Amino acid sequence: KTGKLAAEHARRILEDEEEMIRHIRAYDRSLHTLVVGSCAPGPLMKFLPSATGIFSHLTVSSIVDTEENLMNGLKNSEYGIIILPYPLETEEFCCQKYISEQLNVSVNPMHPAASYQQISFAEMDGQNFIMYAHVGFWEDIVREKMPNAVFFKQETMDAVGELAKYSDLPSFSSDITLEVNASRQNDRINIPFSDPESRVDFYLICLKSEY
Repeated sequence: KTGKLAAEHARRILEDEEEMIRHIRAYDRSLHTLVVGSCAPGPLMKFLPSATGIFSHLTVSSIVDTEENLMNGLKNSEYGIIILPYPLETEEFCCQKYISEQLNVSVNPMHPAASYQQISFAEMDGQNFIMYAHVGFWEDIVREKMPNAVFFKQETMDAVGELAKYSDLPSFSSDITLEVNASRQNDRINIPFSDPESRVDFYLICLKSEY
């Protein structure tokens, strides 16, 4: 029994040591690099150019991650700033509303929905879609709202654009992606989803102790 107790304490000590090493390394990186984590790629497209100018003394990089990982990474200094689809109103964090994003379905002019001014997820459910593989929390939303749809995921946005250009399959866009990459409007009609879940406000969040 004494040995088991000693082994349990030793395990905790080793885990604490590993956590200490990870935290110190992350903090050291934060002195030279600003890592911005986001739950979706759209806000990063708008924020990164500004961040590069504001934090000119740092190397700025970005990652799309889960909300849980973003929160843990912020507390452990793995991220300097995170972007979430909801505010954090606590004394621990600085939180500022940043930008809104509207999700669209992108179809070719011959698609039955091409004449719609807006469309619901239910109306598009059951169809096959081309989808960027790293859309973050948007994937959870479209899978939940369109449970009978099939999504052909592509690793790069260029691949999505090329397939959409030569395919009859619908894909996704947003007001942000269309602003940043206007060529995505070529030969495609972008129709906003009407569901409330299709429009999201994003918030910039950091630890008060870091800034």
